[in-house]
Amino acid sequence: MFSLPPFSLDPQPVAVLAAGATFSHVGMLSFFLLAIVAILLVSVFRCRQTERRLQIYRKFVDSSDQGMGVAALNGDILFMNSALRQLLGLAGPDSESERRVAEFYPETLRPFLVETVLPQVRSGKSWRGELELLASTGEVIPTEQTVFAIADEQGRPSLLANIVVDIRERRRIDEALRDSEAKYHRLFSAERDAIVVIDAKSDAIVEVNEAAERLYGWEDEGWKEIAFSELFVDVGVATTLREDLLSQDENALRIVEHRRADGSRVTTDLSLSSFIWRGRPMLVAIVRDVSARTSVEQLKDEMLSSVSHEMRTPLTAMFGFTEFMIKNELERPQQLEYLDIVYREGERLRDLIDNLLNLQRLRAGFSEIQNPQPVAVLPLLHEVTSLFCRAEESPQLQIAAPGDLPVLMGDEEKLLQALKNYVSNALKYAPQESIVILGAQQDDEVLDLYVDDAGPGIPTTDREKIFKRFYRLDRESGQRIGGTGLGLALVREVARVHGGVAGVERSSRGGSRFYLRLPLSTDVPVVREKLPPPPSGTC
Repeated sequence: MFSLPPFSLDPQPVAVLAAGATFSHVGMLSFFLLAIVAILLVSVFRCRQTERRLQIYRKFVDSSDQGMGVAALNGDILFMNSALRQLLGLAGPDSESERRVAEFYPETLRPFLVETVLPQVRSGKSWRGELELLASTGEVIPTEQTVFAIADEQGRPSLLANIVVDIRERRRIDEALRDSEAKYHRLFSAERDAIVVIDAKSDAIVEVNEAAERLYGWEDEGWKEIAFSELFVDVGVATTLREDLLSQDENALRIVEHRRADGSRVTTDLSLSSFIWRGRPMLVAIVRDVSARTSVEQLKDEMLSSVSHEMRTPLTAMFGFTEFMIKNELERPQQLEYLDIVYREGERLRDLIDNLLNLQRLRAGFSEIQNPQPVAVLPLLHEVTSLFCRAEESPQLQIAAPGDLPVLMGDEEKLLQALKNYVSNALKYAPQESIVILGAQQDDEVLDLYVDDAGPGIPTTDREKIFKRFYRLDRESGQRIGGTGLGLALVREVARVHGGVAGVERSSRGGSRFYLRLPLSTDVPVVREKLPPPPSGTC
């Protein structure tokens, strides 16, 4: 099992013994035998110590959670610890015997081992990197390996050693982190509100999302050249917000004016909060463009003011005339005249309230046409005309339509309200003594209901705006016509629920032609009815 180490007797004790006594040949032989036995006992003791150390070393290597292996230079495997055997799916101790290193690597990696790893190790340098191992089950296992040579007594490489770390869990964590980062970037980029990340100390802008680029108009390089406070029209507001936030650690919310790259201003709703990133205080600003909301709120305020005025006017007239009649004795004709005024002012007030309620219901989806009914167009036009014939000083209203018109499928009450709003607007803006035309014409499967006036017309830039809620068109002359800005918005909603469109174009007479363009149903027969002329042709 082992060889005895060379030994020699120390001559000094032998000389002492020789000087003190005379030994026989038998005694001398016994002495040498005793010395040999003592040396053998010492050698055995040392061998056992070495063996115990080897066992300790082996237990240490086997208990490691890192795989360890030793191979000959020709690739024969000499030793694997339990961690490496378990990783490769080998049964037990010595199961690696008569196996070669190449068996545990995918074929695609073997040229790399031969051409790169082994030459570097044989030259006396270690190699470290990620390599895949091939387990006995066929599973490919990602690992991090350190390969180095074990030198002999002359310092020449004699064995190959390998330390293997299973990095599957690390890979899963890295992949999860990459997925998380990708999701963060997708959310960050997809967020409709502008997001700006700021270094709290330097005020430098660290990162922005696409919404911020669209809102402010700066490109990548432009963001690097500006500080966060430079986005504010009032820089002092930015400084105050930042200092308050860092000192109180609370979110700062405020409506502020920001400036864009082109110098224009935008009203924003700013939410500013703080966080720590890698030991640095950071700020994140979530910015929403509220310019449209501010404009709508302003229009609402104007609408409320207009509604109050529009309601006060008829109420004032109604209260005034009724109070006069209560306190005074009047002849019957004068009573009827005053009662007619009160009645018309009441109708005006009712129409105002109807517009408000109907528009709200239509926009909320509560007034979709559930059961459309046939609507005869000519009687509808006559009914609208009859509602305005009592206005003696108003422009004259005239019907223009062919002798036969198809029947519409829809809600007659809503169509009546829409045409009333068109006619009411036309009579407000048309010159006195002019003619306002209420007409209808068919074009294939579409029917146009329209109101044509000779008024001042609508500027091209305002033709879409006037159909928005609360929008009111003020003339350059300073004339401000009464109204709430809801009538045309209601017309557009009526058109929508009927599957049609509402719009305005220039009239051939120089004014405006408002139309309600509605689809015809092919299942309804055409009603051919002569148009009865109005009593005087106009009213």
